[in-house]
Amino acid sequence: MTKALVFAAGRGERMRPLSDATPKPLLHAGGRRLIEWQI
Repeated sequence: MTKALVFAAGRGERMRPLSDATPKPLLHAGGRRLIEWQI
């Protein structure tokens, strides 16, 4: 595969206060960023 589409929308309101300063896809969980878990 040479192309991919990653859906990383939303304001992350349920993850506050963690998502106040950091976009939700860049938050860490389980040693990796949330976006890495999707990929």
